[in-house]
Amino acid sequence: MYAQIVFIIRKRLKMGMNVMGSISDLFTPAPQQYELRGNKRLWDVLCEIFEKVPMPNDGESLIELIHAELERQTGISTEAYIAAKDASFDNRDFWVHLPHLDTGGMSGGFIILPWWEQIAIPLLVSRFAEV
Repeated sequence: MYAQIVFIIRKRLKMGMNVMGSISDLFTPAPQQYELRGNKRLWDVLCEIFEKVPMPNDGESLIELIHAELERQTGISTEAYIAAKDASFDNRDFWVHLPHLDTGGMSGGFIILPWWEQIAIPLLVSRFAEV
């Protein structure tokens, strides 16, 4: 992880760019497991969108930006994501099918809200704290 961050910083310095970069820098490397295929597709979509968004000043602002974009991309309220924070991945009440993310397969287009609150967002915040 540290080597990846140093690489990004050096690359940005050589190009005369902001060292802090964009939020999309936090999306690399990608998680090893996504639980359902829609989570992977949504991860990729957010990474692309956040290429244009500069790194915020603090972790709380980062979480707010992620929640806002999740809501924009899925139509699911931030409150629903937060309510899923302690839910089991097996609780299908928190599985949502998003046709625009469906690339086929049995779980294509499905996301699991708890995965975002328990895995994805904490991962991004921990990477932010390391930068």
